[in-house]
Amino acid sequence: MDEQWTEVRCIACVHLGWYSSHLLLRLSGKIPKDEHITIELKCPRCKSVILWTLGKPEFVVKVEGIKNHRRQVVVFE
Repeated sequence: MDEQWTEVRCIACVHLGWYSSHLLLRLSGKIPKDEHITIELKCPRCKSVILWTLGKPEFVVKVEGIKNHRRQVVVFE
């Protein structure tokens, strides 16, 4: 039984004004290499639904989430 942890970045967070969040994903069981597997992930920060094709760097925003209207910018001196 194979187990694999991978980290996926939400591509909708930056567009909506949030700092990009990380989604942690655990895959377990027999993972076929040749199959076309699409995974839907929901971002806990911006509430967007992201489609990800397993094994490929292809991400598509299926449902756009909440826009951050109170984005804070820190100024360093």
